[in-house]
Amino acid sequence: MAQKSTISITFKIPFQILVGVIGVIFSLFPWYNLPYMSIIFAAMICIAEGRSMWEHSRRRKDNVAKVPEAVRELIDLVGARRS
Repeated sequence: MAQKSTISITFKIPFQILVGVIGVIFSLFPWYNLPYMSIIFAAMICIAEGRSMWEHSRRRKDNVAKVPEAVRELIDLVGARRS
């Protein structure tokens, strides 16, 4: 999972840099007093990563819930072989 997160982050960094450069260029205009694009893009990244983490945690919980069932199946399998 850490590898997927690293790939995801390295994919988004160039876009963040691009948005930052555009923000610097726009800062030359008097009506542009805050880096709106950078703020919005950073918020979008945070929302996307948060959603991804939420989905991964649900998958982990689903897999953990299956452990007792798998153990019972193994016990039944071993019990059937010994009989």
